Amino acid sequence: MLKPSLGRGGLKCCFLAAACSMLVAAGAPPPSIQEQPASTAPPMPPSKPSVSTTSEASPAASVATHYTGRHLSLADVPPPRRFVTRHVTTIRGQKIAFTATAEESYVTNIEGEPTGRFFTFSYVKTGTRDPRRPVLFLFNGGPGSSSCWLQMGAMGPWKAILDRSVNPSNVPPFGYAANPDSPLDVADLVFIDPVGTGFSHAAGSTQDSDFAGVDADADSVARFIEGWLQRNGRFTSPKFVLGESYGGFRAAMMPRALLGGIRYVGVMRGITLDGVIVVGAPLSTGANSGAAPGIDAGIGGGALIPGMAITADYHGGAATRSAVAARYDQVSAYVRGPYADALRRLQAGTLPQSAQAEVAGRLAAFTGIPAKTWIDKHLVLSPPEYSALALAGLGLKLGLYDSRYTLPAAHDGGDFVADDPAMAQYVPGIVAAFQQMIYDKLKVVMPIPYETIVWEGVSSRWNNHRVGVAPDQTYGDDLAIAMRRQPQLRVMLMSGYYDLLATPLAMESSVKAAGLPAERVTLHSYESGHMSYLGGTAAQFGRDVRQFIVDTVASRPGAAASPSSASSDRQ
Repeated sequence: MLKPSLGRGGLKCCFLAAACSMLVAAGAPPPSIQEQPASTAPPMPPSKPSVSTTSEASPAASVATHYTGRHLSLADVPPPRRFVTRHVTTIRGQKIAFTATAEESYVTNIEGEPTGRFFTFSYVKTGTRDPRRPVLFLFNGGPGSSSCWLQMGAMGPWKAILDRSVNPSNVPPFGYAANPDSPLDVADLVFIDPVGTGFSHAAGSTQDSDFAGVDADADSVARFIEGWLQRNGRFTSPKFVLGESYGGFRAAMMPRALLGGIRYVGVMRGITLDGVIVVGAPLSTGANSGAAPGIDAGIGGGALIPGMAITADYHGGAATRSAVAARYDQVSAYVRGPYADALRRLQAGTLPQSAQAEVAGRLAAFTGIPAKTWIDKHLVLSPPEYSALALAGLGLKLGLYDSRYTLPAAHDGGDFVADDPAMAQYVPGIVAAFQQMIYDKLKVVMPIPYETIVWEGVSSRWNNHRVGVAPDQTYGDDLAIAMRRQPQLRVMLMSGYYDLLATPLAMESSVKAAGLPAERVTLHSYESGHMSYLGGTAAQFGRDVRQFIVDTVASRPGAAASPSSASSDRQ
């Protein structure tokens, strides 16, 4: 989640958990996925001690591993659990046979000791291995979030079905169905739950909290990806990562963590990525205390104002599908120009009262918040302030993760996530659909609960200090360094117009601030929220991910058309 807190230079954002969803209204029967009986795959051969290894195990194997007072090896920990099923689905009119593998795998430290036990979900197209077929690694954020949101919201073979696209019921019945928008037709998918989330936990003598930090988290995910590529023989495949919310920051760090080096991670892995996809994460944010506030991005608190304007239109009944983007762009232009200039002069003490009143009047016309409030707040409203004020006359509070959602303002419990009108309403249905899907379809039975979002011991102990980087380095800087090292690396950023925490304007501004090469960066915005595939936008979201993968692979020197990349989905 994004949780705002005051920081030097403006409102600073900290991602506390990425909770994402797609709300699919009930309607025509969705395409089905044909099931084949669950099967048990043969044990995986052991890998070198420095990377992950897997083998068969029964679901009832013990989870606990106790330190014995000596260096541990993979022989000292329980064998990983592994659940393998086979399925057939239909995507864009094409039948796709795929193998689903829900499994544990260990990562080790540099001495070869097992430190973490990742539980992941891989969906791999069945048939002859094609070295040209891409693989997409996906994770949500938090920090402390599992990947169930991306998996059931937009990208997995199955999707959650809720009864309404906005303000759905949060009590059963819930359901799920085959997902015709999954990019499984063009890439194999690997959903990663970092240590401390989902079924993933520390191993050996370590604790989940040992992974609770920017560097430790990024390095452990890179170690998992390295191990997965080795076990599956996919080092020569095109590789992509997609991260949402804090996961977008993790995705921005992945090119450096996977390549490695002397100053950063201390090993040379030599793994390069073809593409990085960032969802709902302004890259001007940095982990170290000296980094620029992500919500600022050179335009102060104005990054929120275009979203406030379209929110006012939506709740006032004036929003139309064709007008949202135009309205957002119109207000963004004002924010970049007259507003940003006025804010700088106000902070310098050189803005006349008449000019301040003029700007406050424009902001009132855009947002519906009285001009006097804007003046009293020095032309800046925080997301929680706007959420409380926008529909106060109706006794309602807006969602920060998606400002189309509302709940009564009375009896607000004050929990930034659980009491957010969007999170409170769509989380239960997505969690239920995911839990039922892994039981019904993937035949996963585990002796421990699946932790969807974890604050205690993970987010609450998160170490934001980074080593081997400049004190003021942002995640945009991480990508800029990676794009210099890899002249063919492409980046796509995706955001929702109704997201009041990671706004499209902040994301666009962060790209410019980092100096990322414009010809290799794609930006998409959707009529959605922090979960930009939510409620009616999932199909376009899926098409954009698919097209990014197809175009990136096709741009490579000597690239030849393959069954997974021959056709274009551009509309």
